[in-house]
Order: sequence, then C-alpha cells, then structure tokens
Amino acid sequence: MNNEKVRIDGFPLDDKVYVVTNYNGVVKNHGTSIDIPLINIMLKLIDNDEMTTHKVSCTIGLPELSTARIGTIWKNQTKLDGHWEQYEFYKRDISLTFNLEKQPATCIRYLKNKDGGTDYSEIEYIDLNKIKDIDDDILYGSTFTKFKGKNNINYIVNSLELFMSTYLPRNKQIRNELLLYPIDVAVTNYVNSCKCTDKVYEINLDKRYEDETMAFLAYLAANPISRNNISKLWTSLEVNADSEIIHPIVMPYHPKNISFKASGIWINEDTFYIQRINEPEAANEYKVIATYIEEGTFSDDDKDNGGSDDMPKRAPLNNNTIDKPTCITPRENPGSSAGVVHVLSEVKPNNSNLDIESKKDITMSEVTGTSGSYNEDKKDVISASSGKLSGGKGSEKVARVEYKINILLNPKQLELIEEINTALLELVDEENNLAGIFYIDDMTNEHNSLVYSSFNYHHIDTNGKDSWASGYIKGSGIKKKKSGYRKLLIVKLVFEDIKPIYLLEIIRKSSTEAFYGIFFQPTHNLDYEQLEEVKKVIVKNKGRFKGKEIIQFPIEKVVKFKHKWGSMKDRFRKIFIRMQIKKTFN
Repeated sequence: MNNEKVRIDGFPLDDKVYVVTNYNGVVKNHGTSIDIPLINIMLKLIDNDEMTTHKVSCTIGLPELSTARIGTIWKNQTKLDGHWEQYEFYKRDISLTFNLEKQPATCIRYLKNKDGGTDYSEIEYIDLNKIKDIDDDILYGSTFTKFKGKNNINYIVNSLELFMSTYLPRNKQIRNELLLYPIDVAVTNYVNSCKCTDKVYEINLDKRYEDETMAFLAYLAANPISRNNISKLWTSLEVNADSEIIHPIVMPYHPKNISFKASGIWINEDTFYIQRINEPEAANEYKVIATYIEEGTFSDDDKDNGGSDDMPKRAPLNNNTIDKPTCITPRENPGSSAGVVHVLSEVKPNNSNLDIESKKDITMSEVTGTSGSYNEDKKDVISASSGKLSGGKGSEKVARVEYKINILLNPKQLELIEEINTALLELVDEENNLAGIFYIDDMTNEHNSLVYSSFNYHHIDTNGKDSWASGYIKGSGIKKKKSGYRKLLIVKLVFEDIKPIYLLEIIRKSSTEAFYGIFFQPTHNLDYEQLEEVKKVIVKNKGRFKGKEIIQFPIEKVVKFKHKWGSMKDRFRKIFIRMQIKKTFN
C-alpha cells in the first residue's frame, strides 16, 4: 500500500494541478463524536508549470497531513510524484542540529500590522511586510517554530509540520489525542508506570509501539522540560478556542538537542523556511527501557499501520472550484470510512542514535492471557474520514476519554466546585480589589475557563500500593491502572493591591472524604517546581494540613479554612477581610 492510492475527499475534484503551500491551523470541529482533529491547509493552482496566485482553502483530517505535506502535488484528489521545488533558492535535505539549551526555540507568526493576532504572550509577531522575497500566502497567518542556528541564521518551520514530523511521526492515534486533550490523558491512556533512575527512563506499557513512540511517551511522562513544551500545544488551542481557525504553539519536546534533515527555501539571507522535515531523531538524553505486555500490530519496517491495498473506492463528495472553500468529508458524510486509516507517514525517523531497550513482560502476559492484539477497552482510531467516527465501538472513544477526565467528580464534589466558581466570579464583580481569576493546570499555565491540575504516577509512594493520589475507587469497576489520578482545583486570584493569592482544593473521591481548602501566596507567580513540591507534600500528608507528623506546607504564607459555615461567597469575603486585617499576605 502506498499513499499514491489514497484519495483525499477534501481536495478539489478536477483535472487541474495543485500544490500544498501552507498549513493554516486547527479548525473547530462542529461534529459531536469527534476523535480526529481537522486542519485547514492552502493549495495553489499550477498552470503551465508555474505557481499561480489562485488558491484553494481546504479542511482535512490531521492524519491526512502525513501525505498532504507542504510541497506535495495533487490532481483529482490524488497525489502525483515528487514535490514542488521550483523556487529560486530551494535546498533539499539539509542536515540540521540545534542546541536548545543555548538557543531555545520560539513561536512566531507573520502578520500584516498585527492583523488577526491575539494577545497570547508566547507568540512573537513579525511584520510580513519585511519579507520581500517570498509569496505572502506561504507565511501569512500561520504559527511557526523558530530555531536559531550557526552564524545567527533563523530556521522557521510551520508548527504543524514540526508536530507531525518530530513528535510521533508513525503514530496517528496518540498524535490526535495530543491535540484534543491535556497531556496527562495520553499518559493515563498509554503509560502504566514510569520512573527515572540514573539517566534511565523505565516505562511500562500495555503493548509495544514504534521505538520513537516509546521514547516520546517516556519523556511525556517523566521529563519536566518535555512536559512543559508539549503542554503548550493543547494550552494554545484552548486559549484561542473561540476562533474558527486556531493557530497552535508547537515547541520541540527534546530537552537539549534536536536533529533532522530539512528541505525548503531561503527567503532572505538570514532566514531559511523549512517546508518538510525528514529523518528526525527522537530525544536521546536518557536511555529508555520499555517493558510491554503485548506485541502490538506494527512493524518498525512499516511507516504506519497501513491497512489493506484493497481499499474500497467511493464517489467523491465535492467538486470544488478555484477560490471557493472546500467542503470536508465528515460534514457531508459523517459515516464515511475512506482514506485516513490507510494513510502512511512519509516521514522516516532516524533511530540509529536512539538508546532504547524494549522487552516483553512474559510473566504479565501469561497472567493476563494476552495474545498480541489490542485490549478491547483501548479503542484505536479506525475511521478513515476526516472527523466523526462511524459508530459502533470506534465512536465510544471520546466519551471514554472524557469519562476518565471527570471520573473523580462525584455529584457532591461537582456542586462544591460550581459553588466555588460562582462565588469567585461574583466577588470579581463586587470586590473592588479582586481584579480577576485564572485556573492553573499541571504546568502552571493560566486558563480563563475551568481546568484541573492532577497528581501523577511520580507522586504515588514508591511501594506502588498507596492509592490516595490515584483516581482508583474501590468498587467502581474500573481497574487501578485505568483510573488515572486524583485531581486538584487551583485558582489564581489577582488583586489590585497585593501579589496574587492561590486557592487550592483537593478533589474528593467520595462523600466520606473531607479536606481543608487553603489559600497560599508564593513570593512570585506559582511555577512548575513549586507546584510539584506542593503536590508531593499533600500526597505524603494524604491531604491533611493539621495533626501530628504532618509535613509542613512548602509555601510559608498559607491560610486554611473549612467548608462547613455560611455560603461560599460569604466565607471567602470574610477570609479576605481577615487576611487583610492580619496582613497575612502582601
């Protein structure tokens, strides 16, 4: 099976020739049972062997980017041989290595007079009018990751190209989930346990994956730099969720160095535009020892799980004209199943330097009676359409993942969280000195809408028997390794006259549990290291803040309170007044 046999319904159906010139961003999917993100891309018409100014905007499924790469040439919804390389300063397969410790990657976006920009602080906006040597449409509006190379040369790559090529080049399913959910959903779904000892990551998995995928999962679970960088992807999509097309921030997950080959264009004397990445190397700062239960269904010699060569052909759904938006398959035919499942990644990872050891857990395999197939409750993306799954088991996946996220929120706890949110929002409107609130995630990113933080595998006691920090509830019918981890609600309160104060609530797993709420004030904005220390202390104390043998809360300025008196708003107001009188916080 090869990608030349794959037909992409979202592309124009005519005898004209088109070239993919840009990935614009992630498109809001208006369907209901969605497990495949949608991507808006741009095609340009080729006429008489020259690229014209006529363009077509298309929306396709994320997995289809594995074959619809920038520079690929298409006709009648089918890919032709080769890439469009007819640029004056085109270069192919340049070997690049970047030291990310000395020169961290940054996110940039080319705009005209900052039109259409957001206030998201991590994006650097560059005036497109300063770029004179390239068609504006190739760079306009998209987010790019910028690397700084030797001789102060800038290398820019479309954020989605970096994501597709270097995160998980041969694993569509996990790649999809990283766009749809916070990073710990992927950790919960795919990693049973992970620990770090003496420059070695030891990771336990249900099944064997591609070598670079297992390495990625180890860094996703255990490396704080990798986790912080990967988390920016989902966070940037959520921050701009009101936009119809969302431009993601993609940073390398590699903590120190990243290497790959690049093909692209010199757009001026100090900027090289990377159109395609090939032979990416996985992060290799730690040795990875991966223990798995099942063999899985892939071969490292394959580019992806490909499917049969006897793919059924269907009548295409659209017949698009120049400068008209292209209809996408799922909105016209939600039950379709052609294309994506058969798409093979054209990126060939270079694992020659990857220090990884994989071994099958024979003991566990014999106990569980596995036979090398996937677990029934781990659904793979089997739909070949760009969006909705086609019913049956496949369509259960979104609900299953969302259930995992919310499994710890029993009705009583939901009432408490709602009461807290309502009280804080009303106080923002009523109190002169409370200017605003933000919700804090695991990487201490700030959100306008409700998100939770979470404990994780490394917060559980080393004997592995203490389930306090896990999401496991006895009698729930959900196995321990499938239960995820206990949640935290952390809210940043911004005041007019003092430094920010943080509210922390431990999410209860049952109505028999009871915890103090606490307000605390670090010397500066809460950072990842501080939050990790707070979580470790809470776990060691099992959520208690008073009593004998209690480890002291790691932040000095703290106020504890009970939930048993008055309305939540009155409770908070009285606490604020008391803190102001006693000058608890400054």
